[in-house]
This record gives sequence, C-alpha cells and structure tokens, in this order.
Amino acid sequence: MDMKLSSLGLLVGGLLSAGASHASGSTYAFVKLDALSGANSSAVAINNAGQIVGSSAANGGRDYHAALWKNGIVTDLGTAGGLNSQAYAINNLGQVSGASSIVNNPNYQAVSWGGAAPVQLPSLGGSTSFAMGVNDLGQHAGYSFTAGDFATHAARWQGGVATDLGTLGGFDSYGHAINSAGVVAGAASTADDAFHAARWDGNTAIDLGTLGGTNSWAYAINNTGSIAGYANTAGDAATRAVIWNGASILALSTQGWLNSSAYGLNSSGIAVGSAWNVTGAGHAMLWQGNTMIDLNQYLDSNTLGAGWVLRQANGINDSGAIVGDAYNTITGQTNGFLLSAVPEPEQGLMLLAGLAWLAVRGRRRRRAA
Repeated sequence: MDMKLSSLGLLVGGLLSAGASHASGSTYAFVKLDALSGANSSAVAINNAGQIVGSSAANGGRDYHAALWKNGIVTDLGTAGGLNSQAYAINNLGQVSGASSIVNNPNYQAVSWGGAAPVQLPSLGGSTSFAMGVNDLGQHAGYSFTAGDFATHAARWQGGVATDLGTLGGFDSYGHAINSAGVVAGAASTADDAFHAARWDGNTAIDLGTLGGTNSWAYAINNTGSIAGYANTAGDAATRAVIWNGASILALSTQGWLNSSAYGLNSSGIAVGSAWNVTGAGHAMLWQGNTMIDLNQYLDSNTLGAGWVLRQANGINDSGAIVGDAYNTITGQTNGFLLSAVPEPEQGLMLLAGLAWLAVRGRRRRRAA
C-alpha cells in the first residue's frame, strides 16, 4: 500500500472522528420529526446507525404509537393488539424496548421489537410493565408491578425471563437503562421512603447517593459504567444534572438555571438533558465535561421565527447526534427533533481537500499502471 495514501486515509478518518466526538466544537443542523398522523411526536433515543425511536400521534391523532425514524421517514411500529404503544430505547442492532396496551386491556405491557411485530415480555406478576432500555446483547431493563400490584420493581429481561432487581429497602424501584455489561441504572426507594439513583451490577441495588438532598434518579448508563441523571441539593433547594463515575458524583454546570437533569449519555461521557427555573418551561442542554451548552443556540433564524424551542434533549449517540422534544410557541405543537452534528468549516475544508487529493492520486496511479 502507498504509505502517503495510507497516511492521508488515517488523517481523513481522524478528522471525521474529531468532528463527531468533540460535540462542543461542532454546530448542528435541526430536523423536525414528523408524526405518523395528527400533529405531535416525541423522540426518546438514537442509536449509532442514526435510527431514532419514540412515540407519535397515530390514527388521526386519536392514539399514540411507538415510532421509528430513519433518513427522514417515520415508521409505525404498531401495538401488541391494543390502541397505544411507546418506544423508549433502541440498540445498535435495531432492537427496540417499549410498552404497549394489549387486546381488551388498557394497561401497558413491556414489549420488544426485533421484527415486524412487538413481542410481549413477561411481568413480575403484576398487571403493568415497561421496558425502558436495551443493550446490544438483547437484554432489556425496565420495571413491572409485582404480584397483586403490591409494588413496582426494577426488572432485567434476558431470554424471555424477567428478574426482579429489588429495592434499597423501600417498596418500589425503576430500571431505565442497561449497558453492554448488563448493568442497570435507575432509582429505588429507601427504607425512609426517599428515592435514590441506583445501579444493579447483578441483582442487588447499589445506592448512588444524592447531593445532600432527599432524592436522586438515574436515566442513562454508558458502556464504561458512567451514569447520568439528577440529584437534589442540600435542603432540596434545587435539582442538578449529575454524572456518577463509580463512587463519585459530579454536579454539572447550571449557568444560571435553577434546576437541571440529564437524560442521555454517550460513550464519550457527553450528556444531554434539560434545565428549567421555578416558573417557565425549560431548554434542552448538552454537557461536555462541566461545560453546559443551550442547544437552542444552534437554531437558525428561520427556525426560531417559526416558533420552535428545544425543550428537552433525551438521547445522544456516539457521533454526537441528539434527539429530544421541541415545542412550537405559535401552534402549541410538540415534535421530536434531531440535531445532527456538522463539522466546523475548517475541518470540512481539510476533509474536502484530502478527498480531492485522494481522487487525483488515484487517477495518477491508474495512468501509471
């Protein structure tokens, strides 16, 4: 192989990687995600292939169905026989976690989509369950009512079997995400009826603690074991977006906002979520390290003039693409959104120059041959 060609290939690949991973050094293109029918939609998660899942108005806006968006096309994922369904997570193989009502039963049941139709997952003996996360091994995490609907417990599903993950000494617990090692993140009640963010490495809950306040909650976990969510400060004066790395808890920047929470986390540790004050709706946010960025700064004048405000960011993939919910102040409509990272101009110019050089080099090699 030509060493110059090989080196340039590495350079071009490096530029692509740098543009994807360094989110704070990127700009973004906004895309509104259309509904199946009716007006409203919500985007919850995005995988590394760019597939997005959430929910959308369906049947003329009478119902809500789990939806998948890919390359601007929305697909109805259907239900398990009932009127409504929701999708909460998608892995890199396209497997989806969610919940659906079933025939003659309005209660939601945990389901997974791996083909054309949802497959119902077993409950922990109760009437209602939700699958909220899925890893690339096909393991799901979520929660279910226990027998007699006595309590709600976090659950892990593997091979069609539901495992009760227990609590931190209280009645209830909730699983929200699962990584490639099968570690589940969520929240569990304590003996004094508080809720603390929790991690389940196996089947025993580990208390992740708070920032001195009563409650905390975990919503996302990446494959390095970092966990994102929120925690109350001392005296429950505020809610702060946080990241747990092992036994340590990092309160993320607020930049003047009173409250915040992180809902998504990628493999580079970049978190997304929202921030809000006591009055007024929030804004979608991104945190890279302890740098906080209001994602509304990436909306162009036409989008802002049309009334769109990014309220909440729910998911981010390893290329830096972000999904969440946007609200239109003119129409009152809520739609899912996609923010796709766009390389900085100097990176784009270098990349184009490199690709042009490759084309010229290739033509010269063919003539020489």
